[in-house]
Amino acid sequence: MKLIFSNIKIIYVLLILLFVNACSTVITPKTYQPKNAIPKVFAHDQFDRVLKQFVNDQGRVNYLALKKDRAELDQYYSSIATFSPDSHPKLFPSRSYELAYWINAYNAATITTVLRYYPIDSLSDVEPPSLAFFFPELSGFFFFQKQIFGGKQINLYNLENSLIRERYKEPRIHFALNCASIGCPRLPRYVFEGDKLEEQLEDETRKFFSEQRNFSIDKENKIIKLSPILNWFAEDFGDIREYLKSYIATEQKSYLADPAYQFHYVDYDWGLNSQ
Repeated sequence: MKLIFSNIKIIYVLLILLFVNACSTVITPKTYQPKNAIPKVFAHDQFDRVLKQFVNDQGRVNYLALKKDRAELDQYYSSIATFSPDSHPKLFPSRSYELAYWINAYNAATITTVLRYYPIDSLSDVEPPSLAFFFPELSGFFFFQKQIFGGKQINLYNLENSLIRERYKEPRIHFALNCASIGCPRLPRYVFEGDKLEEQLEDETRKFFSEQRNFSIDKENKIIKLSPILNWFAEDFGDIREYLKSYIATEQKSYLADPAYQFHYVDYDWGLNSQ
């Protein structure tokens, strides 16, 4: 009997996967890079210029202006659609270069997907197919939109969870990946680079916890308020109290050591991170 139920579960999962694949929209680049024109190293310069021009210091994106002037973003998306650490490993000399690619690719693919449906006010405005009414509200954006990386199609949900998290085991990616929402970590105005990745991830993590919306202490009610990111991906951080100690001010650490202070995860804002 146990085997029968196990087989039924496997069949159910397979059917769901087939349904998602059949109903998904593939976000294709306007033009593809020639596959035989392989660069010596993979460059993120085009995306870096996009971030500097269209993202402000609060991490908000000027989608209206970018939609009218998107040539460099389209060219960069064409590059990541053609090349990846999986399709062309020689372009990425170390795991830090690989991870930098996946972070930038995720952020660029997210912006590209937003532009496909812009103007929108929230990611929930990108609805799943009508037959997928039983899927979660945000599945339209994260499940049913597929992007291309090195010739392979994958949605943002699986890119984050099945590839980046599973492969690299790096908790700080949660403060670098940007899902185009107000509740996300701020989108930096620069790209992540393999030779600077350690420093950049540390900087972004410290910035994240320096913002009251992500970490604050309510002394009156003995509550430590946290972004729900720390709850959703708790397994990546281990002991969250210990993890936080590396990134908060010295005077705040005593509250973490006090068991009377309980965690409270604030509501996440899925509104679009537009200027």
